[in-house]
Amino acid sequence: RARLSRWEPVNERSVRVQDMQEKLDTITRLINTGRVPVDELCRSPSPEPLYDARGKRVNTRADRARDKLEQQRHELCGRLRELDPRGFRPPPGMRPLRVCEKLYLRNEQHP
Repeated sequence: RARLSRWEPVNERSVRVQDMQEKLDTITRLINTGRVPVDELCRSPSPEPLYDARGKRVNTRADRARDKLEQQRHELCGRLRELDPRGFRPPPGMRPLRVCEKLYLRNEQHP
C-alpha cells in the first residue's frame, strides 16, 4: 500500500471515515470509563420505573443515556462498515445487536 504524503489531495470519503472513527472512539471511551454525560443525553421526562427480578431499577437516567450511546455506536459502526469494509474493525468488546422477529403462523394452515 502506497504511503500518502501530507501534500496529496485527500478525498472526501476518507475525511468522513476519519471523522466517524474519531466520534466512535470518543463514544467508546465514554462507555468504557463510565463517564456518560447523563444531563446532556437524557432531559426527557422520566418514564415509569421498571424493576428487574431482584428489585433493582433498570431504566434510570444513566441507563437510558448509556443505551443512547450504545445505539449511536452501533449506527456509526454500521455506517463505517459500509464506507470502509476492509479497513474497519469494531471496537474491542463490542457485541452485535440481537435481532429478534416474531413469525406468526396460522393454525388453519399448520395444525
